[in-house]
Amino acid sequence: MENCLLKREEWWLSINILSPTLPQRYIDRLSADLPERPEELFNSLDRALLPAANTIPANDSHGLGKVFMTRVIEEMWRLGRMQGGERYALLLFLKFQLEYLHVLKDGTKDYHRRRHESKEINLALADLLAEIRAKPTNIYIRSHYYRQNIPYFNAVAACRRLRKAMETFPCKHRGYHPDDDICIHKNLAAALHLLQKCAYAEVGSNVLRAVGKRLPKEISDHVREFVMLAEQVPMDPRVLVTTGNWGVGESRSAYSCPKLLIKKA
Repeated sequence: MENCLLKREEWWLSINILSPTLPQRYIDRLSADLPERPEELFNSLDRALLPAANTIPANDSHGLGKVFMTRVIEEMWRLGRMQGGERYALLLFLKFQLEYLHVLKDGTKDYHRRRHESKEINLALADLLAEIRAKPTNIYIRSHYYRQNIPYFNAVAACRRLRKAMETFPCKHRGYHPDDDICIHKNLAAALHLLQKCAYAEVGSNVLRAVGKRLPKEISDHVREFVMLAEQVPMDPRVLVTTGNWGVGESRSAYSCPKLLIKKA
């Protein structure tokens, strides 16, 4: 039966390729048989993600959540390494963050588990960004915050989605110790920090490509500022700032939870 399935054209459409119980032999075949176009692969992953997530029990004694997390990260990397797949990798990241991680089911315990998973996929995306920027074919620009190759992720649109989620998600802040603060802002701040810096660089890159050396630097800078304003990208894209002796990242007040700000006041 399995051999018959693997012989079918586009056999992966008949199964959930993100299922945490998917046998390893199927995963091994995916690399050779998956579509070459990143949008086709993303569409398959998009359909598979939430149904696969729903198979993970609340009392996950077999570690299916960890397996699922690993599979999502693997496919995000696969998309990011495909020709033209960078923005689809980002779309998968956003779907995982916004439609799975931040739909709480089991209160505090579920929140803290998903907060850890959020950090893990943020680190994976940061590593993927670093690898893609290192490709010599990408555009090289200089900015105030970093100098590196800038791929196109459409990070501006991604930042809008994250900020909207932070504004509309029902905050469940409670308690007096930071570890007891159940708040969507804490989970999404690191992701927004990463992507807002990426958006800042993308806008600067697009302006540089558009105006080139045809305008004086002062006018080019004004054009960039107007585009930043129109795209809702702040001139200081940082969300987290280093504080304390241990260099812990803390959200700047513009991105902090309103309830936390009220409590601190």
